[in-house]
Amino acid sequence: MEAKDVCYINQAPDEFLTGCPVCGASDSLVVHNRGALYNEPTQSMELISNMCKSCSVIYSNPRHSDSVSAVFYKEEQGKLHCNQSIDQLLLQDAKARTNIRLEFVRPYLGDVRKLLEIGGGGLNFAVTAARRHEEIQVDEIDPSFLKDDDVLPNLHLISGFMERSNLHKLRPPYDFIAAFHVLEHQNDPVKFLMFVRELLSYDGYACVEIPYPFSPFWIRKPIDGSFRTVHPLNFTRQSLRYLLKKCGLTPVVEDVSSQTMVQVIAKKGPKCNDPPSVSNSDLNRMIGYLNHWKRYSALCRVRPFTVARVYADVVWRISKGINEL
Repeated sequence: MEAKDVCYINQAPDEFLTGCPVCGASDSLVVHNRGALYNEPTQSMELISNMCKSCSVIYSNPRHSDSVSAVFYKEEQGKLHCNQSIDQLLLQDAKARTNIRLEFVRPYLGDVRKLLEIGGGGLNFAVTAARRHEEIQVDEIDPSFLKDDDVLPNLHLISGFMERSNLHKLRPPYDFIAAFHVLEHQNDPVKFLMFVRELLSYDGYACVEIPYPFSPFWIRKPIDGSFRTVHPLNFTRQSLRYLLKKCGLTPVVEDVSSQTMVQVIAKKGPKCNDPPSVSNSDLNRMIGYLNHWKRYSALCRVRPFTVARVYADVVWRISKGINEL
């Protein structure tokens, strides 16, 4: 989608928060003030990103409300998938990222009979999983689908958002629920994950994959292109663990080997009401790292790339362990 085609999210934010959408704390610090329009890094606009001083999640405030975002995902982003026929999507080969995801979740699929993927409109993961695991019933829910449909003997498409109003379309309990690059799009991540937990079987698993802000600068876009209008949330590993536990999803395995994203598998369990426990030292390291990223991005614009790369390499070495935050 061309950036010029985007209209709904090119308008001013219409919702203002009084506290963190993850933990509710009111104390935060502005860490950046620009962001990309949709996924187009060359088109940036004002986007205020705040880091919560209690749980360390980075959230947009002000931001677009659910009503604005819903129209965008249904009417604009949905066109990306609607332009491809279901028949074409069913014939696609597994992409490299799909193979990595399936390998990550494979140890937890042994007893799975029903799997739900959320927001995978391109169908690559769902189609590949259904073909490789014929014993698993795969459901896929996405607002871009024109209708509910059985497209393979074990692949069922559900048209709609992952919300309670579509509960009658879903077929819980699910043994496994996958949400790849979905959580960072949620205005209410607690409500979203609590619904995921509700749909899981008593010993079910959920897999969450999100972008990771603390990866080496030289494999990332400039900072203005990495914060996005469609990502009201950017998670540190600590804030993601806190959120999952708060919603009754206990992390059992976590992976950041790709350096650009975090993958977590969590098991349904008791809800944890412990307060966030991010130290001031960790917060200062995170903020310092983001400041270095800003300087690196500026160097990329005004200095030869080699100078920016040397700067990034030095910062990455002295920031050893930052990817644990």
